[in-house]
Amino acid sequence: MVTTKTACVTGADRGIGLEFCKQLMDEGYTVFGGKYLHKWTFMEDLQKKYPDQFYIIPLDISDMESVKAAGEMIKGYTDHIDILINNAAITGKRIEGRMTIFDDLDYDQMIKVYNVNTLGPIRVTNVLINLIMNSQEKMIVNISSEAGSIGTCWRPGGFDYLMSKAALNMSSAIIHNSIFPTMGGQVLDIHPGGMRSYFGTTEGPDDEVNAQGRVVESMEKRAKQILELVLDAGRFRFDHPAFVTYRGDRIPW
Repeated sequence: MVTTKTACVTGADRGIGLEFCKQLMDEGYTVFGGKYLHKWTFMEDLQKKYPDQFYIIPLDISDMESVKAAGEMIKGYTDHIDILINNAAITGKRIEGRMTIFDDLDYDQMIKVYNVNTLGPIRVTNVLINLIMNSQEKMIVNISSEAGSIGTCWRPGGFDYLMSKAALNMSSAIIHNSIFPTMGGQVLDIHPGGMRSYFGTTEGPDDEVNAQGRVVESMEKRAKQILELVLDAGRFRFDHPAFVTYRGDRIPW
Protein backbone atom coordinates (compact mmCIF):
# COMPACT_ATOMS: atom_id res chain seq x y z
CA MET A 1 0.00 0.00 0.00
CA VAL A 2 1.30 3.46 -0.95
CA THR A 3 1.88 5.54 2.18
CA THR A 4 3.43 8.67 0.64
CA LYS A 5 1.57 11.77 -0.53
CA THR A 6 -0.50 10.86 -3.58
CA ALA A 7 -2.02 12.59 -6.58
CA CYS A 8 -4.23 11.55 -9.48
CA VAL A 9 -4.03 13.39 -12.81
CA THR A 10 -6.49 12.75 -15.64
CA GLY A 11 -5.48 13.37 -19.25
CA ALA A 12 -1.85 12.58 -18.44
CA ASP A 13 -0.96 11.15 -21.86
CA ARG A 14 0.89 14.27 -22.98
CA GLY A 15 0.98 18.04 -22.63
CA ILE A 16 0.41 19.78 -19.34
CA GLY A 17 -1.17 16.68 -17.77
CA LEU A 18 2.07 14.76 -18.27
CA GLU A 19 4.00 17.75 -16.96
CA PHE A 20 1.84 17.84 -13.82
CA CYS A 21 2.80 14.21 -13.20
CA LYS A 22 6.54 14.92 -13.58
CA GLN A 23 6.52 17.90 -11.27
CA LEU A 24 4.33 16.27 -8.62
CA MET A 25 6.75 13.34 -8.47
CA ASP A 26 9.62 15.76 -8.10
CA GLU A 27 7.71 17.12 -5.09
CA GLY A 28 7.61 13.63 -3.58
CA TYR A 29 4.12 12.55 -4.60
CA THR A 30 3.20 9.12 -5.85
CA VAL A 31 1.12 9.81 -8.97
CA PHE A 32 -1.67 7.89 -10.67
CA GLY A 33 -1.85 9.11 -14.26
CA GLY A 34 -4.99 8.58 -16.35
CA LYS A 35 -4.14 7.22 -19.81
CA TYR A 36 -6.57 7.55 -22.72
CA LEU A 37 -4.44 7.93 -25.89
CA HIS A 38 -3.01 4.47 -26.43
CA LYS A 39 -0.74 5.41 -29.34
CA TRP A 40 1.25 7.85 -27.19
CA THR A 41 4.04 6.32 -25.09
CA PHE A 42 5.17 9.33 -23.07
CA MET A 43 3.62 7.86 -19.92
CA GLU A 44 5.49 4.59 -20.35
CA ASP A 45 8.73 6.53 -20.75
CA LEU A 46 7.95 8.45 -17.56
CA GLN A 47 7.20 5.23 -15.70
CA LYS A 48 10.67 3.93 -16.55
CA LYS A 49 12.14 7.06 -14.97
CA TYR A 50 9.92 6.85 -11.87
CA PRO A 51 9.23 3.11 -11.45
CA ASP A 52 8.27 3.41 -7.78
CA GLN A 53 6.28 6.66 -8.02
CA PHE A 54 4.22 6.50 -11.20
CA TYR A 55 1.25 4.28 -11.95
CA ILE A 56 -0.46 4.25 -15.34
CA ILE A 57 -4.24 3.96 -15.02
CA PRO A 58 -6.37 3.28 -18.14
CA LEU A 59 -9.07 5.94 -18.03
CA ASP A 60 -11.77 7.28 -20.33
CA ILE A 61 -13.54 9.94 -18.29
CA SER A 62 -16.50 9.93 -20.70
CA ASP A 63 -17.34 6.34 -19.75
CA MET A 64 -18.57 5.48 -16.25
CA GLU A 65 -17.43 1.84 -16.40
CA SER A 66 -13.91 2.96 -17.30
CA VAL A 67 -13.90 5.44 -14.42
CA LYS A 68 -15.13 2.79 -11.98
CA ALA A 69 -12.45 0.36 -13.14
CA ALA A 70 -9.81 3.05 -12.74
CA GLY A 71 -11.08 3.77 -9.25
CA GLU A 72 -10.84 0.12 -8.24
CA MET A 73 -7.32 -0.05 -9.66
CA ILE A 74 -6.21 2.99 -7.65
CA LYS A 75 -7.83 1.61 -4.48
CA GLY A 76 -5.65 -1.45 -4.91
CA TYR A 77 -2.58 0.76 -4.44
CA THR A 78 -3.62 3.36 -1.86
CA ASP A 79 -6.26 4.36 0.66
CA HIS A 80 -5.95 8.10 0.01
CA ILE A 81 -5.63 10.71 -2.75
CA ASP A 82 -4.24 14.02 -1.54
CA ILE A 83 -4.64 15.91 -4.81
CA LEU A 84 -6.97 15.14 -7.72
CA ILE A 85 -6.30 17.15 -10.88
CA ASN A 86 -9.17 16.88 -13.36
CA ASN A 87 -7.18 17.88 -16.43
CA ALA A 88 -8.66 15.78 -19.26
CA ALA A 89 -10.83 17.77 -21.68
CA ILE A 90 -11.61 18.36 -25.35
CA THR A 91 -12.01 21.64 -27.19
CA GLY A 92 -14.95 20.95 -29.47
CA LYS A 93 -15.02 23.25 -32.47
CA ARG A 94 -11.96 25.41 -33.00
CA ILE A 95 -12.34 28.94 -31.62
CA GLU A 96 -12.50 30.55 -35.06
CA GLY A 97 -15.12 28.06 -36.19
CA ARG A 98 -17.49 28.16 -33.26
CA MET A 99 -21.13 28.39 -34.29
CA THR A 100 -23.41 31.25 -33.25
CA ILE A 101 -27.18 31.13 -32.74
CA PHE A 102 -27.59 32.07 -36.40
CA ASP A 103 -25.85 28.92 -37.62
CA ASP A 104 -26.76 25.26 -38.04
CA LEU A 105 -25.66 24.08 -34.62
CA ASP A 106 -24.02 20.69 -34.04
CA TYR A 107 -25.90 19.36 -31.02
CA ASP A 108 -24.18 15.97 -31.07
CA GLN A 109 -20.87 17.80 -30.79
CA MET A 110 -22.17 19.81 -27.84
CA ILE A 111 -23.27 16.66 -26.01
CA LYS A 112 -19.88 15.05 -26.62
CA VAL A 113 -18.03 18.06 -25.16
CA TYR A 114 -20.37 18.31 -22.15
CA ASN A 115 -19.95 14.60 -21.49
CA VAL A 116 -16.16 14.92 -21.33
CA ASN A 117 -15.57 18.39 -19.92
CA THR A 118 -18.41 18.60 -17.40
CA LEU A 119 -19.56 15.10 -16.52
CA GLY A 120 -16.07 13.56 -16.81
CA PRO A 121 -14.62 15.40 -13.79
CA ILE A 122 -17.79 14.70 -11.81
CA ARG A 123 -17.49 10.97 -12.57
CA VAL A 124 -13.85 10.85 -11.50
CA THR A 125 -14.45 12.89 -8.34
CA ASN A 126 -17.49 10.79 -7.43
CA VAL A 127 -15.56 7.53 -7.72
CA LEU A 128 -12.49 8.82 -5.83
CA ILE A 129 -14.23 11.03 -3.24
CA ASN A 130 -13.74 8.64 -0.29
CA LEU A 131 -10.01 8.36 -1.05
CA ILE A 132 -9.83 12.17 -1.28
CA MET A 133 -11.62 12.64 2.03
CA ASN A 134 -9.27 10.11 3.63
CA SER A 135 -6.26 12.29 2.81
CA GLN A 136 -4.49 15.15 4.55
CA GLU A 137 -4.85 17.73 1.76
CA LYS A 138 -8.31 16.91 0.37
CA MET A 139 -7.66 19.00 -2.73
CA ILE A 140 -9.69 18.78 -5.95
CA VAL A 141 -8.35 20.85 -8.86
CA ASN A 142 -10.45 21.35 -11.97
CA ILE A 143 -8.64 22.74 -14.98
CA SER A 144 -11.30 25.16 -16.14
CA SER A 145 -11.09 28.23 -18.41
CA GLU A 146 -11.86 31.92 -18.39
CA ALA A 147 -14.17 30.96 -21.26
CA GLY A 148 -16.46 29.48 -18.60
CA SER A 149 -16.90 32.80 -16.82
CA ILE A 150 -20.44 34.09 -17.35
CA GLY A 151 -19.54 37.43 -15.81
CA THR A 152 -16.85 38.20 -18.39
CA CYS A 153 -18.23 36.38 -21.44
CA TRP A 154 -17.61 38.29 -24.68
CA ARG A 155 -17.65 35.53 -27.30
CA PRO A 156 -20.66 35.36 -29.69
CA GLY A 157 -20.41 31.60 -30.13
CA GLY A 158 -19.07 28.47 -28.52
CA PHE A 159 -22.03 26.65 -27.04
CA ASP A 160 -19.93 23.50 -26.67
CA TYR A 161 -16.71 24.48 -24.92
CA LEU A 162 -17.83 27.65 -23.13
CA MET A 163 -20.94 26.09 -21.64
CA SER A 164 -19.06 22.92 -20.66
CA LYS A 165 -16.60 24.98 -18.60
CA ALA A 166 -19.33 27.15 -17.05
CA ALA A 167 -21.11 23.96 -15.98
CA LEU A 168 -17.83 22.55 -14.66
CA ASN A 169 -17.50 25.65 -12.50
CA MET A 170 -20.98 25.11 -11.10
CA SER A 171 -20.17 21.48 -10.32
CA SER A 172 -17.09 22.71 -8.45
CA ALA A 173 -19.25 24.95 -6.28
CA ILE A 174 -21.67 22.11 -5.54
CA ILE A 175 -18.88 19.69 -4.61
CA HIS A 176 -17.12 22.33 -2.52
CA ASN A 177 -20.36 22.93 -0.60
CA SER A 178 -20.41 19.23 0.23
CA ILE A 179 -16.85 18.79 1.43
CA PHE A 180 -15.66 22.12 2.86
CA PRO A 181 -17.95 22.85 5.85
CA THR A 182 -17.46 19.59 7.77
CA MET A 183 -14.38 17.97 6.26
CA GLY A 184 -12.21 20.86 5.12
CA GLY A 185 -11.97 19.72 1.52
CA GLN A 186 -11.24 22.31 -1.15
CA VAL A 187 -12.11 22.70 -4.82
CA LEU A 188 -9.92 24.97 -6.92
CA ASP A 189 -10.82 25.92 -10.52
CA ILE A 190 -7.85 27.16 -12.54
CA HIS A 191 -7.70 28.87 -15.92
CA PRO A 192 -4.39 27.63 -17.40
CA GLY A 193 -4.10 30.29 -20.10
CA GLY A 194 -2.53 29.87 -23.52
CA MET A 195 0.62 27.79 -23.77
CA ARG A 196 2.66 25.81 -26.23
CA SER A 197 0.78 22.52 -26.16
CA TYR A 198 -1.20 20.03 -28.25
CA PHE A 199 -4.42 21.38 -26.76
CA GLY A 200 -3.51 25.06 -26.81
CA THR A 201 -1.83 27.58 -29.06
CA THR A 202 1.03 25.64 -30.60
CA GLU A 203 3.60 22.94 -29.87
CA GLY A 204 7.14 23.28 -28.65
CA PRO A 205 9.26 23.62 -25.52
CA ASP A 206 10.07 27.31 -25.39
CA ASP A 207 8.34 30.60 -24.71
CA GLU A 208 7.49 32.64 -27.78
CA VAL A 209 5.35 35.59 -28.84
CA ASN A 210 2.31 34.52 -30.84
CA ALA A 211 0.62 36.33 -33.73
CA GLN A 212 -1.43 38.45 -31.30
CA GLY A 213 1.71 39.63 -29.54
CA ARG A 214 1.07 37.60 -26.38
CA VAL A 215 3.78 35.55 -24.72
CA VAL A 216 2.95 31.87 -24.94
CA GLU A 217 4.71 29.95 -22.20
CA SER A 218 6.01 26.42 -22.23
CA MET A 219 4.02 23.65 -20.59
CA GLU A 220 6.80 23.11 -18.07
CA LYS A 221 6.71 26.72 -16.91
CA ARG A 222 2.91 26.88 -16.84
CA ALA A 223 2.57 23.59 -14.96
CA LYS A 224 5.01 24.90 -12.35
CA GLN A 225 2.94 28.08 -11.91
CA ILE A 226 -0.27 26.09 -11.48
CA LEU A 227 1.23 23.59 -9.05
CA GLU A 228 2.63 26.41 -6.95
CA LEU A 229 -0.99 27.56 -6.50
CA VAL A 230 -2.19 24.06 -5.74
CA LEU A 231 0.55 23.28 -3.22
CA ASP A 232 -0.03 26.63 -1.52
CA ALA A 233 -3.79 26.36 -1.73
CA GLY A 234 -4.34 27.15 1.92
CA ARG A 235 -4.69 30.77 0.89
CA PHE A 236 -7.72 29.79 -1.23
CA ARG A 237 -9.54 27.98 1.57
CA PHE A 238 -12.71 30.04 1.69
CA ASP A 239 -16.37 29.16 2.10
CA HIS A 240 -16.73 29.44 -1.69
CA PRO A 241 -14.46 27.61 -4.12
CA ALA A 242 -11.77 29.66 -5.84
CA PHE A 243 -11.84 30.37 -9.60
CA VAL A 244 -8.45 31.80 -10.51
CA THR A 245 -5.93 32.24 -13.30
CA TYR A 246 -2.64 30.38 -13.28
CA ARG A 247 -1.20 33.49 -11.59
CA GLY A 248 -3.73 33.29 -8.76
CA ASP A 249 -5.86 36.24 -9.90
CA ARG A 250 -9.57 35.87 -9.23
CA ILE A 251 -11.94 35.37 -12.19
CA PRO A 252 -15.64 36.38 -11.94
CA TRP A 253 -17.94 33.39 -11.97
